[in-house]
Amino acid sequence: SKDPFTTEQQSCLNTALNEARSLKGLINDLLELSQIQAQQTNVKHDHLNLYDFIEDITTSLYPLAKGKNLDLINAIQKRSFEIFADEAKLRRILINLISNGIKFTHHGHVKISCVDLDDCIEFCVSDTGIGLKEDEKEVIFEKFRQIDYSSRREYQGIGLGLTIVKELVDLHNGSLRVE
Repeated sequence: SKDPFTTEQQSCLNTALNEARSLKGLINDLLELSQIQAQQTNVKHDHLNLYDFIEDITTSLYPLAKGKNLDLINAIQKRSFEIFADEAKLRRILINLISNGIKFTHHGHVKISCVDLDDCIEFCVSDTGIGLKEDEKEVIFEKFRQIDYSSRREYQGIGLGLTIVKELVDLHNGSLRVE
């Protein structure tokens, strides 16, 4: 059957769809951020097998790495490692961090590991990406900030992902650092 739309019309519809998705993402991020900041967000703790949890996240994010020479590495050593955490919020934190790793890494790897310290669990999302300059390490957590100085705006995003990560980590009485 013949396509009811011309190539130009199809292109315009795709642009409109992508912009609508982007706007929906912005609205959802703003709503989530305002709920967290208004402290209308409850922390619900559940038992999680950390290896399986990270495996599930890396599997779901693998399509973002498609077309890049990039490995997503679940480096959780102990397969039976159980933690007590808010699954949805921890998932959001890690998805945002890993997605950023994928976005700013063109080849190599994005690796997720953790260390069981005495009073906390330390997660590490590391990558072989473009990295940050020293003066960029704090501003990336500010609202609507994204480090992309290229004239063609190579990296998509609205700059709320890491702000949400910081708020969610704060909600768990955790801390966040960039190396």
